[in-house]
Amino acid sequence: MNMDISSTCPVGREQWELFRTRRGIYVQYDYRDKRGHLYTTVAPTLAVCRQKRDRWLEAEQSAAECAAERARIAKIVAVP
Repeated sequence: MNMDISSTCPVGREQWELFRTRRGIYVQYDYRDKRGHLYTTVAPTLAVCRQKRDRWLEAEQSAAECAAERARIAKIVAVP
């Protein structure tokens, strides 16, 4: 990670770092999926960050499956 806005997280990998605030210690977490989409979050622990990432991945997968199904149906409907 770096101090500017962009993430240096490579595809298919995760990066995290701890930081301290007045409220406590937190984890800033980045994960870039195999398609290059970046997920980033802040949570009290690395385990919580990974749970949130897993929910995001499930939602991304569901969205991709729905889009594929819509495309399949559109092809069927478009056939004369």
